[in-house]
Amino acid sequence: MQVQHEIPLLASFGKPKDEPTAWVHEATFDQCVMRAFEVGRRRYDLKTIGRHAGIHPPHVSDVANGRRPLKADKVDIVCWLTGCNAPRQWLDMQRERIAFEADAYAKEIVFEQFRKVAA
Repeated sequence: MQVQHEIPLLASFGKPKDEPTAWVHEATFDQCVMRAFEVGRRRYDLKTIGRHAGIHPPHVSDVANGRRPLKADKVDIVCWLTGCNAPRQWLDMQRERIAFEADAYAKEIVFEQFRKVAA
């Protein structure tokens, strides 16, 4: 008897759904990853998610339970396989926060330069 190693065709494989923004804003990245795996268990088992995401088999359970970090190059595929966009949402929020802070610092530096020139 041959074992099937492909993604099951009966599984729903659509665009990952976003989690509520307020929850993602309050959560840590590990909590978002754990949420993604929790949602993904409705589609596939952990072994299948890990195999298709390229996560080393003994580490899949640790990643799903927050004991190991999810590597950056695996975020997109995990989001697609699990159907939960929480890890990507968290990263996008952090990117926006950093860009906002960098913009504020740049404006402050420009203001200080103008103040020095005007003095």
